[in-house]
Amino acid sequence: MNMKKRSTISDYVNSLLLAETINRCPLCGRFEVTTDEFDNHHINHDPAVSKYWNLIRLCRTCHDELTKHKHDGTRERRVRQIKKDLFRRLVGDASYQTLIMANKFGITGTLPSLGMSLLKLGLVAVKNNNPL
Repeated sequence: MNMKKRSTISDYVNSLLLAETINRCPLCGRFEVTTDEFDNHHINHDPAVSKYWNLIRLCRTCHDELTKHKHDGTRERRVRQIKKDLFRRLVGDASYQTLIMANKFGITGTLPSLGMSLLKLGLVAVKNNNPL
């Protein structure tokens, strides 16, 4: 049997996973308290890939269910959509839209430089209407 080696999840990635779920299972809504066990689920089921985009924090029950039904495409699509929604909420909608546009046009860099690049290319506009 060809088992892939489990990679270590960095403290930084783990802190992002905790922040995006806010101590609540994104599938069933169960709260994480000191007596509950939550796991970091590998979305693509490859334990060798412990990058942020491939992990989602779940309660043990939901994690076990996903692992048991790992070839169920409907469940996989649902988890990927939930991860996308968690990321969008974590970074904010404007930042998320900037990242989507930057990816579409092949622009890389930090978030402020992505925004500036999109402005220079005329792909976005800034309105200076200040309601205050």
